[in-house]
Amino acid sequence: MKKTISENDFIQAFIDYGRKDNFSYDALRAIFAYLEECEEECETEIELDPIAICCEYTEMAKEDIENDYALDGADPIEYLNENTFVIAQLDDEHEHVIFQNF
Repeated sequence: MKKTISENDFIQAFIDYGRKDNFSYDALRAIFAYLEECEEECETEIELDPIAICCEYTEMAKEDIENDYALDGADPIEYLNENTFVIAQLDDEHEHVIFQNF
């Protein structure tokens, strides 16, 4: 049995699973768009599993990426692009990046 969900349903699933604080609303919108694009390109439906998504992707501020990965002034986006897949860069106050964990 399958159910087509909207962006709002996707965000609500994270709230229902107690995972609301893992991502900002902008990040959830970006992840939803990315997963929809993956479904279209691969012609395969993806099962909505908020816990698995939280384990597979991370949202961090560029400054935190620099500190956590000890980049010593290196560009965090360049570093991430060399080591994993960057889903989106959010042009918010803290310049958050959503990337696949590695």
